[in-house]
Amino acid sequence: MGNKGQKEKIELEVSARVNDQFTHNAIAKFNAKNKYIRLVVDDIPQNVNKEYSDKLAADLMAGTGPDLFCNNTDIFPSIYKAIQNKTFYDLNKLIKKDNEFKLEDYYEEIINCGEIDGNRYILPTNFDVHIFYGFDKVLKSNNINIDNKNLSWEILSNVSLKYTKSKGKYFFVPMDFQSIFESYGKSFVDYKSKKANFDSNEFINLIKSYKSIISAICPPEYAMKYQGLYWGMVKDNALILLQTYSTNPEFFWSEYNFGKKVLNSDIKLYPYPSSQSNGNYSAYVTKFAAISNKCEYPEEAFEFIKYVLSKEIQNDAVISSAPVNKEAYNEIINYFSSNEKRGKEIKNPADDKTYKSEAISADLAKILADIPEKVNTCDFIDKSVLRIINDEMAAFLNESKTAEQTAKVINEKVSLFLNE
Repeated sequence: MGNKGQKEKIELEVSARVNDQFTHNAIAKFNAKNKYIRLVVDDIPQNVNKEYSDKLAADLMAGTGPDLFCNNTDIFPSIYKAIQNKTFYDLNKLIKKDNEFKLEDYYEEIINCGEIDGNRYILPTNFDVHIFYGFDKVLKSNNINIDNKNLSWEILSNVSLKYTKSKGKYFFVPMDFQSIFESYGKSFVDYKSKKANFDSNEFINLIKSYKSIISAICPPEYAMKYQGLYWGMVKDNALILLQTYSTNPEFFWSEYNFGKKVLNSDIKLYPYPSSQSNGNYSAYVTKFAAISNKCEYPEEAFEFIKYVLSKEIQNDAVISSAPVNKEAYNEIINYFSSNEKRGKEIKNPADDKTYKSEAISADLAKILADIPEKVNTCDFIDKSVLRIINDEMAAFLNESKTAEQTAKVINEKVSLFLNE
C-alpha cells in the first residue's frame, strides 16, 4: 500500500469472477483514468463451491481478504450472515459526505435492498426479474387471455392445465421451482430473529402450485424435435409461453423481431406471480458492490463503486442483467428503439431465414422502462437457503414426501442454518 499523504498510488484488491467481463472492463477503465488508486483483481472461479465460500468467509473474519467486492451474491454461503458478521463497511457514512453520489439516480426499491437498520452494507449493481412472454397471435388463436394485474400461480395453473389437456401440447418452457421462489418476493426467513416460516400454508401452497403445472412444462428432450427448439415450438403452435430472467432490452429486441418477422405478431410480457399478485414485479439482486470492513482506504474504494454504478459503466454492452442506474437503463432502451436497430440482418433458428430487423415499438419500450419502476420487492437470496429448498423439493416431486412434510423439513434445516 502506498502512503496517501505523499500521493503515492494506493493499491486495492477487488474480488471479481474470472469470467466477469463487465467488472474487468470497469477495472481497466478505472485504472487508466486514475493516478493515485490502482485496482488489482482477486480472480475467483466462475463456479464457486462451498469450500471456496467457507474459506472466503473465514478469511474475512480473520481480517484478511479483498478490499472490495464486485461480485455475484452466491460468493458467500449467506450474504445476510456476512452482513451480520460485520464483513462490510457501512456505505452510508461515505454517501452522506459525497456530493456527487445521488441515490435517486438509481431504482429505489433495488438500490435500497442492501440497507439494514439504517446501515447500507451493499449496493446492488445489477438485478434480474423473471418474466414470461408470449405472442399475441398464438395466445388469441388458443383463446388464452392472461390478466397481468391479478396474476397468481393458481390462475396460471388453471389456464395452463386446461390448455394442455385440451390440446395435448405444452404451455411452459422448462423452469424449476427456484425461479418461482426467486420471483415470489417473500423469503420466508427472518434473519434478525433467526426464524424460518417455510412450514406456513403460503409456502406449502406455492410448492403445490409448482407441482400442479409440471405436466404443462415442456421437457428439454421434446423440444429437440423442433427446428429452433422452443422458438420452433411456438412457431408451430406447440408451446405458449417462453421465459427469461433478463430485462436487457437487447434480448427483447431479438424476441420482438422473432414475433414480428416469423409470427407476424406482437410480443406480450407477464411478470412471474408474486406474493402480492398485483401485476408488479419482484426482483432479486444478481450482483453487488461492497467494501470490506478491513479496507484501510474506504473513501478511495468508494470511488470505484461510484464508477461501477455510473452511466458509463452501467451502459456496458456485456451486461446481461438489468443495470440499477436509471439513465443507463433508459438509454439502452432508447438505443434499441432507434433507427440504428432497423434494417440489421438477423436470423431466427425457428426457420433459419434472415430478416431485416425492426426497432422495438414505442409500446414495448414503455413496458421495458416500466419494469424496474414497478418492482415493489427486491431481495438477496442466500445460496445456502436455495440449496436446502432445491434438495428437499426433489423428494416432494418424486412423491417420497407430501408438501407438508417437505415444508417441515425445509423449515427445520433452514432454522438450523440460521442458528449455526
